[in-house]
Amino acid sequence: MKRRILAFTVLCFSAFLTAWPAEASPLSKKKTVAIVLYDQKSMDVTSRSTWSYFSGASYTRVKGTPNGAALASEIIRGELVRSGYKVLGKPVTLNILKARAKAKDLPDSEEIVKLSKKYGIGQYIDGTVTALDSEKNDFGMYTGTAAVAVNAYDRSGRTLYSDSVMSKGVGITQDEAKMKAVREAALQIS
Repeated sequence: MKRRILAFTVLCFSAFLTAWPAEASPLSKKKTVAIVLYDQKSMDVTSRSTWSYFSGASYTRVKGTPNGAALASEIIRGELVRSGYKVLGKPVTLNILKARAKAKDLPDSEEIVKLSKKYGIGQYIDGTVTALDSEKNDFGMYTGTAAVAVNAYDRSGRTLYSDSVMSKGVGITQDEAKMKAVREAALQIS
């Protein structure tokens, strides 16, 4: 009798688990998605001083921001398309970027409503990509770190999803390590 009750309980519990979706997506596959990511506007500044018995020297190195947003956007776009979502193409994304060129921060809900009406967007994903300076590791290669933060909105500007991921990548050059880190972070977030 105890075995029958245990078997029935296990059967009911397994039926419950199979009926429950593993991970419900906040995005709808029926609505078009626009993906617009921006590079974080930060500068890498390194200051070093070297001194010897006779003299000393000091220098400061300033690097510009790497362009990781384009790579992250394309990776997220590709993953969504492979999963069956309707994603707006690169020309529409470029038009949105041109329309927002003078804006200093991410769009507010009113601007999302305007963009949605103008370009036929059902869902809007925006966010930032930060690629930090790569450091030489013990193996003579470089380790890069990147963070991708995204927000997803519906056409009325209501937040559907928000997440951020930080990842590392290893490469032979500093740029390769940074881009591998951006790629890994974008894959984790999509």
